[in-house]
Formats: sequence, C-alpha cells, structure tokens
Amino acid sequence: MKPYVNTITPNKLSLQEFDAFMAEGYFPVGQSLQALSHLVVQIMWILEVNRVYRMRFSANEIVKHKSHNKIKKRNSLFRVEITDFNEILDEHNELYQKYCNYIKFDCAGSILEVLEVNKSTDSIFKRLVISIYDKDQLIAIDILYAGATSLASVLCFYDPVYAKYSLGKYSMLLAIEYMQLNGYQYYYLGYLMNGNSKFDYKLFLGADTATIYNAENKCWDKFDPSILIPINYTEAEKMGITLDIHGFYSA
Repeated sequence: MKPYVNTITPNKLSLQEFDAFMAEGYFPVGQSLQALSHLVVQIMWILEVNRVYRMRFSANEIVKHKSHNKIKKRNSLFRVEITDFNEILDEHNELYQKYCNYIKFDCAGSILEVLEVNKSTDSIFKRLVISIYDKDQLIAIDILYAGATSLASVLCFYDPVYAKYSLGKYSMLLAIEYMQLNGYQYYYLGYLMNGNSKFDYKLFLGADTATIYNAENKCWDKFDPSILIPINYTEAEKMGITLDIHGFYSA
C-alpha cells in the first residue's frame, strides 16, 4: 500500500457528514479531518516512522469483561456529568497542565492547541464532554465529537493523583454506556500504532470486538494482533514514506 495522508477542512459539517468521514477512516485533527497511513516524526537526524491504523468499536457489540466491572466498582463513588462542551474553562486548563507534567510522552501545549477553537459556537464539530468529579473537584475529562450515530474521543486527561483509578479507561466505559442509552452506534478512538504499545490501552474495551480501517479495500476489518508487530523499515524506506506523507525529506 502506498503511504498516504489526506486532510479535509470543511467550513461546516453536518452530523451525517461527520459520520461518513469517520466511516472512511478520517479522524478530527484541530478543525479538520485527517486520514493517514503512517506517522512520521523527525528529531534532529533521527527519523521515526510507524504504521498507524484507525480503530473503532460498535457500542452494541461490546462484551462486558471482569476488568470493566472492576474499574466501574473502583470509581463508583465519583460523580459523573456528560454535557455539551461549550468552552474551555480555567479548571480544564489547570487539570490539563497537571496531566502533561505527569505523562512520559509529549503532549500539545494546551487544550486550545488541540481543538483550535475555544467556544463550541466556533467549532465545526458537535462537542460533548464527560466530566468526572471527586465531590466537587474535577479529576478527569474526556472531550468527544459527535455525529448522528458516532462518537469520537478527541482528548482525555486526568489528575495524576488519581492515576490508580484508570480514569481514561473508566471514561471509555462511560462513553459506551452513554452511546447505548442514546442510540449511537460507532465509537472512534483514534489509532493504534505499529511497534508502539502506548496506544494499546484502547483495546481495553475488547480486542475481540475492535475493528481496524482497511484503506485498500475501504472497509473495517476485525482487529488482528499481528498489525502491532514492529516493522523494521530501512532508512531508504523511511525516506520514501516521509516523501509520500510530507512531500519532502529534511536530512
């Protein structure tokens, strides 16, 4: 398959159009939608190239596992609100900075940098948010974009003090419950990455029900663990993929 990246930036987007783009392997990036086959990162002279796979779950096909029940029980005393996400608040920014200072990989400088707009009235996407509280203290949020039949988790972060509660996984379970109650069908979680296990937590809902977008056949295939086996690209292959994705290579 020839490496590719396609980015679409519509002026407006209906809920049905959002569903259609997501079903074709696109995912929100800022105020655009992007489909891609590889992630290319160049730091100085080191070039990292990884195959990526868009993934989704069908909400009604999720099978409850013991691990799901364990996390729900662990978090049962927390208060949950699922509402429209109207704007970025100071408490959101404070929580995000705590999270970014804690995690061991790079994150965007701010929530605004990820979403590109503050208020929902300026966004092309319909936005929801799952907010988790310990009494009155905000400890986690998951920002979602919604279509007519699909939800996409765009940005999720939590207070590191509560790391042992697996709040990211808990928010996934909350999203599925919300979808089942409100008639949503597909749940999109970005991508899995070949040779990089930091995205494998997304399979927590059930590897047996996860599906991966097949760009060549334009369909969704059942998840196959073999796609996560690292590919050892040669330097020439890395350069070729970089040229296909970005149109240039900087030595």
